[in-house]
Amino acid sequence: MCDRVALVSVPQLREVPAFGPRPIGLEELFAFWRSAVAHGFADRMARPVCPQRRGFDYAFRYTGDRNLEYCEEFAGALRWSGDELIVHDFDRPMWRLSLHGACEPWLIDEETRDPILVQEAPARLREALNECRREPDGFAPRGPLIHRMDMWLYRCRWEGSFEEFHGSETLSHNGTTVLRAHFHGGLIL
Repeated sequence: MCDRVALVSVPQLREVPAFGPRPIGLEELFAFWRSAVAHGFADRMARPVCPQRRGFDYAFRYTGDRNLEYCEEFAGALRWSGDELIVHDFDRPMWRLSLHGACEPWLIDEETRDPILVQEAPARLREALNECRREPDGFAPRGPLIHRMDMWLYRCRWEGSFEEFHGSETLSHNGTTVLRAHFHGGLIL
């Protein structure tokens, strides 16, 4: 179940400067983002694209109207970093989310590692992100405030709006934190 308390409405409509015949409105940019994230990493049907940028384990592209492109790239496994980026005219960045996270040290250490948790954690993270990112209204940069999945618990805390935000997320199993991540982003005009 997705706790919708963290979802906020789209900020007041204002124009986002763009080259070309007419500027892109913030509402239009937000609508494109909603569509793109519903088909990205959180969507179990999404597949990586090739070729990927060197050093990235996962890359996803989604192209829409008005020459907007959504790019999602992540590298790493037990420690990871990644970006979500919206580009206009294929060379002008307009919006970005940057993320850095890691499994807890006890899970990274080979002597204390639980291979089942290491294997299950990415699927549970995906499930939590998918739950909230498919919501039809509002902005949530990552996942819901709280999402329970059997013995797993996902939490996301963040502040801001589509224009500028920062926050963190955790994933726990039976009350023990398995991974943490921090993120920030917004418009980059």
